[in-house]
Amino acid sequence: MTSAGRPRKPGQRFPCGDLVRDHVEQQLSPTVIKRARDALVLRAADARHGSEVGRLGLMRAITPAQEAAAYHVAAIWGAHDRLIGRRRTVASPSYEIGRAGFGSDVADERIDADERVRMTARDRATRARFEAMLDHIPASSGCRRVLEELCVEDTVLPPGWIGTVRRMLDGLSQHFRGVGGGTKQRAARVPPAAPVAAQPAQSSIKAASSERESFDRLVHALRPDLDEAGIATAWRMHVALRDRERFQRESLRKGRKPVNR
Repeated sequence: MTSAGRPRKPGQRFPCGDLVRDHVEQQLSPTVIKRARDALVLRAADARHGSEVGRLGLMRAITPAQEAAAYHVAAIWGAHDRLIGRRRTVASPSYEIGRAGFGSDVADERIDADERVRMTARDRATRARFEAMLDHIPASSGCRRVLEELCVEDTVLPPGWIGTVRRMLDGLSQHFRGVGGGTKQRAARVPPAAPVAAQPAQSSIKAASSERESFDRLVHALRPDLDEAGIATAWRMHVALRDRERFQRESLRKGRKPVNR
């Protein structure tokens, strides 16, 4: 005589006999809740996510690359406005970050020769970045003004302009990546025709260096206010999270699947 075993759990079941779990139980696991909370805290901690550009990104009206390009446009505009002495009564957080990160106001008599040379080179680079950016924004049909109002003045986008703004931000995103030297890095990653024995190690070093440089450009575009120490800290956190995710995936791959009874 066989024992009856433990009682069968009540509830709806699949044709195979597996118990149908509740939809809320499937979705609201502790991991899902933690990820959603961390994402909300991250967005709330950065004032740029509360801007009109951040709202469009949250609604997925623009892609993350387009959103980053819009932040970069505002930061470049802010640095240039401070250079020419222009002030705005309404401005976006990204504009204020770019304006504040341009430099400090120091009296002329307290500036030595070396600092004056650095300031001159910085002013020249700021003008060059601004002019190069304007070259990728159409000046006709009000395109430049609409983009300026959205990114710089944090104004609601007029109806019917979202498609045009997306195309402009796509072009600016490619321009900003090109300024960072992405073409040269892609050429450096092409393997040689006749690899030598030490080539795998050199390729690993080049790949790691390229990944770090790409990460630095992305963080600089998203957070132009961070200095080298802040970017280095963000890189260490990125590497730690990446390694932890790889370890978790490897553990799940090696682990045994549960047996359905």
